[in-house]
Amino acid sequence: MKYIKLSVILLSMLGFAAAGENLSKDTYIKQVKEGSLLLKSALAAADSSKKQVEEEKLLTSSWAFAGLQHGVDKSPSVDAIAQIDTRVFDEFTVGIEQRTDFGISARLSYDVQYYSLEGIHPLSINLGGPVVNLNLITTPKYYSNKLAAEVKLDLLRNGFGSEVVSTKKAMESKNEAEYFEKMYQAEQVLMQAETAYWELALAREAVKIHEQLLARANQLDTWMQGRIALNLQDQSDINQSKSEVQYRKLELKGALDAEKSAARALNYLRGRDAENVEETLDLPGEKDLQAELNNVDPEKRFDYLALLRNLEAAKAGAAMKKEILKPELSVGVSASLNGADAGFQTAWGNSFSTDKYLYGAGINLRVPLDFPADTLSKSYDGEIESLEAYRGAKSLELKTEWSELNRKLADVKERLILAVELERLQKNKADAERERLTKGNSVTAQVLMFEQDWSKSQLGVLEIKKGILGIIARLKLFAGPVIYKGEGK
Repeated sequence: MKYIKLSVILLSMLGFAAAGENLSKDTYIKQVKEGSLLLKSALAAADSSKKQVEEEKLLTSSWAFAGLQHGVDKSPSVDAIAQIDTRVFDEFTVGIEQRTDFGISARLSYDVQYYSLEGIHPLSINLGGPVVNLNLITTPKYYSNKLAAEVKLDLLRNGFGSEVVSTKKAMESKNEAEYFEKMYQAEQVLMQAETAYWELALAREAVKIHEQLLARANQLDTWMQGRIALNLQDQSDINQSKSEVQYRKLELKGALDAEKSAARALNYLRGRDAENVEETLDLPGEKDLQAELNNVDPEKRFDYLALLRNLEAAKAGAAMKKEILKPELSVGVSASLNGADAGFQTAWGNSFSTDKYLYGAGINLRVPLDFPADTLSKSYDGEIESLEAYRGAKSLELKTEWSELNRKLADVKERLILAVELERLQKNKADAERERLTKGNSVTAQVLMFEQDWSKSQLGVLEIKKGILGIIARLKLFAGPVIYKGEGK
């Protein structure tokens, strides 16, 4: 029993220590990287999109093909040599084919056909005497093998590979756009995490100040009640002091609510469903209030890079649509080596012999009979012009946002200097009045009011620091993953 009690005490002590341990911003960012479902989702999607960039290679990769066919032919024959009731055939084809970026497609195949001729009627010859039946088909069952090659070059639609290149560019750019979009989402999660950390740290500090304000309001109310009891104050004064207490209670309740919301947001971003944050947090130092962002190009922000890739995809898509409107004109050549015999081995060997060949060349034309090409082509050009104008507007927006954030940061920092000086003066004023009180030259109410002014100035400093940290977090989005690369490791 004694050991059990000792274990409980030790666990309680360890639990208390764990509950009060410090959580630095870098450690919290690491927890977010490990536990945030939003971040994991965005990074997994980004990784998937990055890998899918390779899918455009499928358009010009080598493909293997194979086919198997069985057929029965009972169609009438006008063959002068013999009448055949039924032709039964089996065919097997295997090969490879390839498309290229410059409009050439090629195909190499090997074909095996097996024929069985059934119901053969011999040729009957009557020369004025007895009828002579000649069976000229001596091999009713045989193999016909063929090694064939075909090459085609597109000249109009997909001329020299233009449609294939446009399709590949559209696929590649679209996947890259999705990659940058998801990376931007990941950066936003990290920005929210940094903001959430500072908001909770400052919210806790604000609660302490509001508690001090309420305590002083209660002290002032007690002092007023004593004055009323001695008939030294009017009843309206006590109403004012009690109103001040209620007002400070209301402010403290708002501060506590804000702290709870900030704690839940912090826990949510690190993948925890909890209302309380047991760890202690660091308050922002001088280094945290400085934005060390040098040589930043606003147009390198991930969402803008995604926009550029989407624009490239749209341009490639428009070019691809224009190709579809063109007539199809192609030239091609084909050649084959052929072998036929009752035995498969002989037919196989003969199909690689060069004395039984077939070759040919030709040209093919396919023209649409409906001609909306001009109207559609202009509409595609208009779509591109619209996207180009949007790209220009977005570029200007990013540069303006970057400049405006830096201007606001400079302005807020100037306000911080003024607010810190005001806080120092208010503290000195309260300290001096408290010193006067010890010498009997002031009253408690005056000291309490001066201390209230000091606490209010402290809240002002916290609010300005919160604004600075929020601006710095937004500025980091322009620098991409470089900012967060080393944090939390």
